[in-house]
Amino acid sequence: MNRSILHRAVLVAFCVAVVASALLLAPATMNYLEFYVALSRIYLRVDSMSISGVNVSSDLVDYVVSGHLFLVHNSSYVGLKVFSVDIVVYYDYSVLFERRFWLGDSLIEPFSSLDLPMGNETFVSGYEQFADYVNQTVASGGHVVLLFSPCVNLYLLGNSIAERVYLEDANYTFA
Repeated sequence: MNRSILHRAVLVAFCVAVVASALLLAPATMNYLEFYVALSRIYLRVDSMSISGVNVSSDLVDYVVSGHLFLVHNSSYVGLKVFSVDIVVYYDYSVLFERRFWLGDSLIEPFSSLDLPMGNETFVSGYEQFADYVNQTVASGGHVVLLFSPCVNLYLLGNSIAERVYLEDANYTFA
């Protein structure tokens, strides 16, 4: 009799332990399963962009870029850390400029975004060709389209080395 009571007590304790561990680990397991979904739901959103010339001297003009970009995290995954965001901007299959946003190890909360502002950043290379492209496109009644090709450097699953994740390209059209 004593043995069957002990047997039942061990069986009940085991069942309670299994149910408790399943309940305690379910949120972490679901978050882990959401990780790969989160990687497919990160994208770059371009809200505004402007390129203008600034007279540095009587014969020298620097061209500056201003804009507002966002790295959007559109999933329920908790714990996504971003080290940096690299962006290459193209026009008509040519590179207009490249930009790296250093973020340290910024945590992106679920269903939120990171602000990536660009304020009057100078670039010089290739602007004359871009200006010619803009003039030709506008003269023919077209719209100037910029292609943003983003790459995010993330700390994946607790790894201390950032891994590159290439995102879908984003377009921005100048009207």
